[in-house]
Amino acid sequence: MAAHSGRRHSDHAHDRRRFSSRALFLAILVAAWTSFYLSYFDTSQFANYQEQVHEDNLRHSNGAPPSLWLPSEQSRLKTSGIENASAGAVPDMKQEAVNAPLLASTSAKQQEAPPQHGERPLAVTTAAPPPSPQPAVNQEPDQLPTLPTAVPLLTNEEAQPRLPGQQDLPQAVERPAAATSEPKVQLPSALVIPADDGVLTCSGSPPCKRGEDGSIVYWRKWTDETPVWPSPYKGKEGEEIKYVTFEPDVGGFNNMRMAFDNFVLFALATGRTLVLPDKYPMRLSKKERALDGLSDFYDVSAWKAYVNVIPMQEFLEKQNMTGFFTDEERRACNASTFQERAPFWEVIRRATDVFPVGPDDRVIAFGLPENVTTREELLEYRPAFDPFSHGRQLLLYGPELHAKKTLHFESVARGKLRYLAHFYGFLYFADSRVDRFMKRFVRGYIHYKDEIFCRAAKVVDLLHADGGGGGQGAGAYDAIHSRRNDFQEQYSQTNFTAEEIFRQVEDVIVPGSLVYVVTDESNMKYFDTVRDRYRLRFLHDFYEAAGLKDMDPNFTGMLEQLIASGARLYVGTYFSTFTSYITRLRGYLGKDPGYYFPERYKNVLQSPEENFYASGPNFYHEWPVAYVGIDEE
Repeated sequence: MAAHSGRRHSDHAHDRRRFSSRALFLAILVAAWTSFYLSYFDTSQFANYQEQVHEDNLRHSNGAPPSLWLPSEQSRLKTSGIENASAGAVPDMKQEAVNAPLLASTSAKQQEAPPQHGERPLAVTTAAPPPSPQPAVNQEPDQLPTLPTAVPLLTNEEAQPRLPGQQDLPQAVERPAAATSEPKVQLPSALVIPADDGVLTCSGSPPCKRGEDGSIVYWRKWTDETPVWPSPYKGKEGEEIKYVTFEPDVGGFNNMRMAFDNFVLFALATGRTLVLPDKYPMRLSKKERALDGLSDFYDVSAWKAYVNVIPMQEFLEKQNMTGFFTDEERRACNASTFQERAPFWEVIRRATDVFPVGPDDRVIAFGLPENVTTREELLEYRPAFDPFSHGRQLLLYGPELHAKKTLHFESVARGKLRYLAHFYGFLYFADSRVDRFMKRFVRGYIHYKDEIFCRAAKVVDLLHADGGGGGQGAGAYDAIHSRRNDFQEQYSQTNFTAEEIFRQVEDVIVPGSLVYVVTDESNMKYFDTVRDRYRLRFLHDFYEAAGLKDMDPNFTGMLEQLIASGARLYVGTYFSTFTSYITRLRGYLGKDPGYYFPERYKNVLQSPEENFYASGPNFYHEWPVAYVGIDEE
């Protein structure tokens, strides 16, 4: 018995020693993390701004609106960034970005992604910020609180002292004394509604203007006299330039286009210079081994007043990075496949700060009050954020991120990030006026080149001449997009015969109608079963009459999107990003955005009260929030 008691006493002592060892280990671990945090993240820089944060909160509680961008963010703005890379070993900036406290914990979920329209891998996740005080007001996104007399809409030097390194703020706008005869509050001139309706001038044809019958011109631009809206993050002339680099999406063109919208607006919002990748043979290209770049399809020179754009080679020369590459690595940027281009992009990733989150689980937020840092706080502040967030947390763009000289957006099909999300479902602007400005910028400037529009307009004119009858009205034609081939492997629920497709939508496109068919189906016999019920037209029917034989074949898909956008009614393939862009173009034109097949999705866009906001990062169709109400003041 005594022996047994001794063993038990010995066991208890052993347990106490084991507990003490664990406690000591945990204490050392906590101390080490605390030391790392304090050494890496200099929290003292925020001490001087607590009074300003308090003033911001008082302004909100007293009914003054938040500024176009967070005033305290402007005050704290630091223009110092990463020093220029010098020739020699490539600095590994990627690990620094991953380890930053703002973007602390990372995880990558491996997910198989079809190359064209498949599901995307989940993005890297980050730790949620510590709880903050609840915001003082509950404000809807399109409602601005009443402005007291003479309170500046944008904080000026009298309302907020200048701090070292602070940039000039946009000109303050004041509200006149309340009276029915007084003019309304004027927006900063760069945020006004564009004055010029788009005009398309094509050789041999009269100018085609936005709003005219049969026109496919939808853009509106600002005049040359309109002051350019200034990003509050953009440094003064002579200060260090900051950059955005990105890898084109590994999928087809419409996936690239969707990601490209995000990169352009991110550069515009942050005042960074956008670096265009080198040309390469794009996937699904109609030209064998031809090198194409995004500048071949968009007139990027039209953006120069708003976004500075430079080619990759110029960026490498400015950053003294040309010596970082072997000849083989530099040539890799022009390779056909993502795997072959990987050596080039791996060097870029090591020399820049890789953006460590994506649209699957994060929203990049601009201009929030200081005391709104989490999704939960933003839902309290703006309840309408709920459908936008779709459960995602926030990543606040502020001084820590802005200090990075070059932010790089990668695109990896499996296991890492892809930016397959509509810009209005990934970039969140707290000020509804800035939000509408960004959407107007996309409509007005990120559109296909005039050459593509001119060629499409010729086909549209020919269809109008051929149209009418079948209950459509004189000069009318309808359009349908039937996505085929590899798409059925990804989305088997879209695999129908032509007769089954038309049966599902015959209450929309009635028998006897003239129907322009957009399709990647190479066997035209596929449509024989419906030719006796519909007057079908395809692009090849217009090659001679529209003079398309000399057209760059890589314009084909874009051309057909524009033709379909001009139709009276439109039916598209659900899940297809090619289809979804057509519905947005139709929204810009003020037309019915369209219908879908399979039949269960047919009326998704016909119920805007249920499907107005982008549902999180979902990319397979567009939402009316992209084009409805964006010209409201």
